[in-house]
Amino acid sequence: MPAAIASLAASARANGNVLLAHDENSPAERAQFRALGAVASEFPMNPETAQAARDAGEDVILGAPNVVRGGSHNGAQSAGEAVAAGRCTVLTSDYHYPSPLYAAFTLAAGDRDALARHWPLISANPARVARLDDRGWLAPGQRADLLLVDASDMAHPEVVATLVEGRIVHARRAVEHRPVAGVAQAAE
Repeated sequence: MPAAIASLAASARANGNVLLAHDENSPAERAQFRALGAVASEFPMNPETAQAARDAGEDVILGAPNVVRGGSHNGAQSAGEAVAAGRCTVLTSDYHYPSPLYAAFTLAAGDRDALARHWPLISANPARVARLDDRGWLAPGQRADLLLVDASDMAHPEVVATLVEGRIVHARRAVEHRPVAGVAQAAE
């Protein structure tokens, strides 16, 4: 079995796939998957394994629902505690797609500056790990995949619109075009 797994991992890497290791139980298990080319630890089961990955300069992926719920549903480590301790670099939806947005706002606890610090956990960092170099942040030449979020109530953020490559693909309500004062004048 180990030879077959090594062969499959080598084939996957040779074909451009990004390998992640799932539910690792120990730093030794992390080292085994690292040797196979797994570039990140996805859902390490305990803080020691997550720390071993971080000590090696690797990303650690945990579930955003864990943050929203305030803990793991299966007794694994707390994602919120891992973020606070620097042992988590990516939050993923896992099985609940709205959770990344809510997790970032939960971690921010109403502080807009904290939201800016936590946002990379659900945007730039996952894109980097997946080697999707054209998305995850705003910059010239990027895809311009955006969420327009009504954060007037930081405890209950609402996605108002979604843009993919700069085009609106979803709008929960009408999105008004209102030029920002000074910007419209400068463009004239």
